[in-house]
Amino acid sequence: MTQDVEVDFMQHTGSGFETSGSVAAIMANPNADYMSKRPFLSDDLRDPRSYTPVWNGKYDANGNREYTVQVSNAGAVLRKNEWEFLDRRLVEIAKPRLQLINSMRAAGLAVNFPEAYSHSIYQYERVSDIDGASVSMSPTVSYTHLTLPTILRV
Repeated sequence: MTQDVEVDFMQHTGSGFETSGSVAAIMANPNADYMSKRPFLSDDLRDPRSYTPVWNGKYDANGNREYTVQVSNAGAVLRKNEWEFLDRRLVEIAKPRLQLINSMRAAGLAVNFPEAYSHSIYQYERVSDIDGASVSMSPTVSYTHLTLPTILRV
């Protein structure tokens, strides 16, 4: 039995993102409504229905999106407060890693090059110190080729 596998691609261009695939298109959309992908159960244990938050196109006084809640057929597993806890916890976990990455970028330890997805390794040369001047046909500098795996920024 064979199963089809779909792979979505997202590439940053000068004017935004170029995407291939439905999930990548949703992620690249700056107006995407991610909350609609989070169906939740009611806090009332007697209510078996699933609910989905839907952006109503309005913003509150703080500039946050306002949502209305609709009954949906989506299979919800978590309650609304569990989604909120999960979001807070994921941000707590990600913050130290993001600070490390930003520190590395600030120190100049990031290299941006075009078509990063087509390269699995990054190669460069290390040059030895230059010896004193001499009259000789032998090179006074040696080159060492170094290779690092490519880490894609997401």
